[in-house]
Amino acid sequence: MKEENQINQKQQHRFFVVEFLALAFLFGLLGILVSHFFESSVYSNIDQNIVHQQKMVLLRPAESIQNNDQLNPGDGGPTRFQADTVIYSESGKILNTATLGNRYVILKKLKFDPKTTGQLMTQKVNGNSFRTVMMKVKNQNTKQVNYVLIAENIDTQTSIIKEFDKLLIIILVIFWLAAILISYALSSYFMGPILRSWNKQQEFVSNAAHELRTPLTIIQNKLEYLFTKPKSQVIDETEPINQALNETKRLSRLTSELLTVARSDSNRIQVDPVAVELSDFMQETVEPYAEVAASQDKQLSFGNTVDGFVKIDVDLLKQVLVILLDNALKYTKAGDQINVFSEPVGKNSWKLTVSNTGESISDADKQRIFERFYRVDKSRNQDTGGNGLGLSIASWIIGQHHGKITVTDVAPTGVAFICTLPRNFK
Repeated sequence: MKEENQINQKQQHRFFVVEFLALAFLFGLLGILVSHFFESSVYSNIDQNIVHQQKMVLLRPAESIQNNDQLNPGDGGPTRFQADTVIYSESGKILNTATLGNRYVILKKLKFDPKTTGQLMTQKVNGNSFRTVMMKVKNQNTKQVNYVLIAENIDTQTSIIKEFDKLLIIILVIFWLAAILISYALSSYFMGPILRSWNKQQEFVSNAAHELRTPLTIIQNKLEYLFTKPKSQVIDETEPINQALNETKRLSRLTSELLTVARSDSNRIQVDPVAVELSDFMQETVEPYAEVAASQDKQLSFGNTVDGFVKIDVDLLKQVLVILLDNALKYTKAGDQINVFSEPVGKNSWKLTVSNTGESISDADKQRIFERFYRVDKSRNQDTGGNGLGLSIASWIIGQHHGKITVTDVAPTGVAFICTLPRNFK
């Protein structure tokens, strides 16, 4: 059990790690994409402004640029205070020093590189960030060449991007912490059915092995005993032969029920509803058991007040009725009474009741009586050949009919199994 718990914990831990990594990756990827698109949007607006100014400069006469006129487009375009123009000679000397004013101290440190003509770049000078583009201007008359650098200060935008990234990181950290909780919750949620199924399977295998071991051991012991009596005649050893035969029958019934349970778990049993008259179905199924009850000095009666047809899987519901009748015969004594009765419940349902005046069942046992391999009295079940699978199979069959099975007390003593079913099961 301890080893199984360790395996289950490792599996749950593995689910947790995989789910956390998946969520963390998705949140991280989302953060990178959001940051990238936000930064691209900010730089896109800046670049549009620079490109607009670039076009305006190219529209001015080359002579005015070469005469160091102040370049400040005034056509109502998206110009900004942060934008400056620096005019260079072909050798890289700044020609518009006077118009730059105090900004000259910073702008003179911008990189002059004719090879970057036409390229949008980001430059950093003394802690200030600039978005720049270099243009080449040539006078067609004098053949004089000048370079114009449009530089826009983007400190404000850079600060906004940094603050946005900080906020985004904080949000991602919160999301990652939430991912831990979500991953743990999901791993527990998805492992729950798996663990229940695993425990159910382990319990089934353990119980089945235990139930099979008992009749096999008895058969083996009886055969070994008979092997020690080679000269005995059959009539002298009827008791061990009869015991071995009874255990063989019990083993056959047990393997059949185990096969039914296994098929029900794998959904290999198909429910095939057909319309039948309950009066005929009840008489055909219950009547043979009346003779068995009479032979045991017990009274079995049956009746039906359901008119018309109901839809059921005849074979499966017959199995339910056989299970309930078999239990009633096993757990009643001579003189007890067994009643089988079907009656309508409203317009769309009907119920089948199998009751007896035998011993009552405690409330604690009623809660677990439909569990697999559960037996109210194990010692008594060993005498009667019960293995705790019949009522579990009956409950499954009723559930497949979209119905419900319950157990109640009968005054003064006894129990009643009540199966409530729809009339038109599909």
